[in-house]
Amino acid sequence: PFPRSPISPQWTDDGNQIVFMNEFIGMELFFFIMSADGSETKTLASSPDLDRIFSFDLSGDMRYGVISGCNETDNFCYPELYILDLETQLLS
Repeated sequence: PFPRSPISPQWTDDGNQIVFMNEFIGMELFFFIMSADGSETKTLASSPDLDRIFSFDLSGDMRYGVISGCNETDNFCYPELYILDLETQLLS
């Protein structure tokens, strides 16, 4: 159901779900979680306002995701990190 390949797919510790990023609408990235059998896909959050996203990783307890990326200004990439709370679905 997704127009592009999933980015940084990762299993939850219990092996029942997969968390990943995907370009879903235009150039905007969204974070998803789905059951291991491919059913019950749920949107967690849209990506932060970054020109480039380099990586997405999950915390050991699978409660948070960390997103690294940058915004370009005057041909320089200013790196930024964001935290995604998987329970509340909030980015900070």
